[in-house]
Amino acid sequence: MEILTVLLLIGGVIWFWAESMRVREHLLEIVRRACKEMDAQLLDETVVVRRIRLARGDRGWPTLLRTYQFEFTLDGFTREQGSATLLGNRLLHLQLDIPGASTIIPPEDRALRFY
Repeated sequence: MEILTVLLLIGGVIWFWAESMRVREHLLEIVRRACKEMDAQLLDETVVVRRIRLARGDRGWPTLLRTYQFEFTLDGFTREQGSATLLGNRLLHLQLDIPGASTIIPPEDRALRFY
């Protein structure tokens, strides 16, 4: 019985890691497209998880709410911040902070559900 519990735990950790990497790769592609549309350059070609917590999904079930951060530049010299929030596999918001303003790209403008 202990072996089965350990195997299930290891399997759960592996599944969580693989799912997180898949979602991260899809989000990275969306961020790249958003930066390209704004004539910005995504720095370090990466998004970084800043927070993971449980939240209620569309149907009331517990779902992971992930917040990511990334950096981009408009002029090649200054680093600007951006963030994205995902509820499960759905993008809730994508925000690019630019000097003097913030650009928030609504989810309806993106191919947002990851499967």
